[in-house]
Amino acid sequence: MLKPGVRFRDYVVVRELGGGGMSYVWLAKKLDTNENFVVKEPIIREDDLQSTRLNIEKIRHEAKVLRFLGIGIL
Repeated sequence: MLKPGVRFRDYVVVRELGGGGMSYVWLAKKLDTNENFVVKEPIIREDDLQSTRLNIEKIRHEAKVLRFLGIGIL
């Protein structure tokens, strides 16, 4: 699970915004521009891999919709 202060690529995780049954939602900042981004981290259920796969598929679908709408994604 992500946590505040974790860095990946050109971003740093700031704080958790929320979560639900499918994913955790985090606020991240791009280091060179200080722009805000939202990061979705799928919830991994080792005891229920089918649900985990479905969650990942849903997040990928959301990313496709955002890309179609012209909203940038990581």
